[in-house]
Amino acid sequence: MRKLLLLLIFMPAFVVAQNSPYKYYKLDKGELLFENIYHVDSLTADQIGAMLKREIPKIQGIVDIRTEGNLLTGRIRNSNINYRKAGHNPMNTYSLLDNPFDAGVTIEWKDGRYRVTLSGVVFHTGKDFNKVFLNTVLIKKGSEWYTNKMSRQIGNYSEEYYASIFSVTNNDNW
Repeated sequence: MRKLLLLLIFMPAFVVAQNSPYKYYKLDKGELLFENIYHVDSLTADQIGAMLKREIPKIQGIVDIRTEGNLLTGRIRNSNINYRKAGHNPMNTYSLLDNPFDAGVTIEWKDGRYRVTLSGVVFHTGKDFNKVFLNTVLIKKGSEWYTNKMSRQIGNYSEEYYASIFSVTNNDNW
């Protein structure tokens, strides 16, 4: 009976530890992913594909773009998170966000929406480009998320930036 009572008391702590404190970051088979679904209800899959093929190459640092069917892949290389554009103060921001980052990009689309997934986000720090993987900043082990101020700020600012750069609009009617 005592064991059952202890289990019921601590069960919420186990459940909370596995839920992401972020809007767009998630864990998939131990890998940290940024994933956002953008809704463009009035557009067909062909229109979305044309819009993405036109707008995605304009993103800072995107390279190796390949398109096959309704799938676009590429890499972001040596790009910086522009947290200042969102109104965040550089004096109150952790220095990791001032370093360039790399990430894998996958974009899938169908009628009315497209999904952007970033994987393998790595920040390059110092003169010799030491690698700091974003998952080591946000995740303790397994599926437990860091909740300290630094990790939350890096997570919130980076996902806010990623969500903004992949939000494209259809300018065909301009």
